[in-house]
Parts: sequence; C-alpha cells; structure tokens
Amino acid sequence: MLRSRQQAILEKKNFVQEFRMTTAERRVLWLRNSVNVVQDEDGLIRLQGVMVNITELKEAEQALREESRTLERSTASALRWRRSWIWKSWCKVVTEAGKEVTGAEFGAFFVPTSQRPR
Repeated sequence: MLRSRQQAILEKKNFVQEFRMTTAERRVLWLRNSVNVVQDEDGLIRLQGVMVNITELKEAEQALREESRTLERSTASALRWRRSWIWKSWCKVVTEAGKEVTGAEFGAFFVPTSQRPR
C-alpha cells in the first residue's frame, strides 16, 4: 500500500486500492481507498481521498461466484442427463422398431460401453 502511494506521488497519478483488514473482533472488512494526487501552485503535493467499506459488496461478489459455479455444475449435469435420456430413448425406439419388423415379443439393444455417448 505504501509503495502504491509513493509511486502515485512520483507519477502524480490518482489511484484506487482495495484491501482487507481484520478488526479487533476478528471480523474481516474490505476497504476501497480512492486517492487523488493534487499539486498546488507552490508545487506541494497532497493526497486527497476517501475510504469506503466495501465488505457487503465483496460478500455479494463471492456469493455470486459461488452461485455461478453451482449453476454451471447444474447445467453440465442436466446436459449429461439429457444426452443419456436421448440415448436411452433412441435405443428404445430402435428396439421397438426391431420388434415390429421381426414380429418378436421382446427385443434388446446392446452397444459396447466404449461407444456410448457420455
């Protein structure tokens, strides 16, 4: 943090930092420090800024990331189930067609495991 401040002063560039702190009660806080580097007419450089508690924002971002991962896993699972269901339905249709063509009372359809869709 100190290095960013020193570099901002050297380059006379504004900067924003986000960092984590732990309170005396061991609660984690996230803070955003937005700083403007200002040089007055005498050449004196001052830093002006504001520090904002963004803990709720960070917690919401984390919750969204977790929800997104859950939705991605659910979608992948649903797609695997759908492919499996389509495959099973197709096998049933082929088996029924085979019974109808041959007049058999029952039918079976076998495919080597290595050739089944995943």
